[in-house]
Amino acid sequence: FVVVGGGYAGVEALAELVRVLGDQPTPAMVDRATEVARDELDHIAACSAAGVQAEMPLPSDPARAAQITALEQELAKLRASLTLSTQTEAATQQARSIIERAKPLSFPPLSARAAVAHARLGLFSTDHAETEKRLYDALVATAAAKDDRATAEIWNYLVSFTANTKGDIAGALQLIKPAEAA
Repeated sequence: FVVVGGGYAGVEALAELVRVLGDQPTPAMVDRATEVARDELDHIAACSAAGVQAEMPLPSDPARAAQITALEQELAKLRASLTLSTQTEAATQQARSIIERAKPLSFPPLSARAAVAHARLGLFSTDHAETEKRLYDALVATAAAKDDRATAEIWNYLVSFTANTKGDIAGALQLIKPAEAA
């Protein structure tokens, strides 16, 4: 089962964080690890009873389920590495690869998490049009997965990106009502 809202993904990300820290971490990695662990624990805590009831089972096809599980694990490694590294170009390529490999599996929670990771990486880019496209793609993916928490997270990024990065305060204000409605 994959819990909508990030519970399972949070556990996977914490496991990968432990693996990364066990492999000769730098002092900067250790400093960030506490913050990362707290964020991942927050994701797990957000897995409420309502979220558990909305679990989306893996497909009954064992081959497809194994592919989804493998991509979920790869995505967890990517998320853990993002918080401890500045290798955003390599991470962006990996996120794109996961998105492309997830498409034929037609499993919305995986596609949504991959799109969110890709969108978050866009926040480090200087290509504002591409970043905005990634954020909107992530909104579509999280809505398709019925992941309200991730949708709210992306709306928050989009409003902040529009106001702070693009410097478009009026545009950011126009996004607030749709964001609240979501």
